[in-house]
Amino acid sequence: MKTFAFLILCVGSVVLADDFKTIDRKEYKNATVTRVETDGIVLSSKSGISKVYFTELPKEVQERFHYDAAKAATFSSERSASEEASDRSYNELRPKKEGNIGANIQLPSPNGALTRSEVHLIDTRMISPLGQ
Repeated sequence: MKTFAFLILCVGSVVLADDFKTIDRKEYKNATVTRVETDGIVLSSKSGISKVYFTELPKEVQERFHYDAAKAATFSSERSASEEASDRSYNELRPKKEGNIGANIQLPSPNGALTRSEVHLIDTRMISPLGQ
């Protein structure tokens, strides 16, 4: 009886890989669904881990994973509100004193690039408190 229960447990835990194709024709070959979320699925494949939103997937895949657009919209707005609150808390707690290393350094947006003078300014601000 214990052996039978063990076999059922083993067979139930086998995860089959599948191919997924987005509506933009991006393909995820031999991918395993590691997590199903309200707004999408997390896939694990040879190329890494990716989250694919249901809005990017064909209707059949959405139905297969019981996608509900209303729940997904609520989930996304709650997540955005939570992230904004977290960002505000972080910015309020950031050190603001001149003596703290890196406290007053403002980096450009992720798409921007630093100029040589900005890099030099950051270097001098980072090093000068240590040399005093």
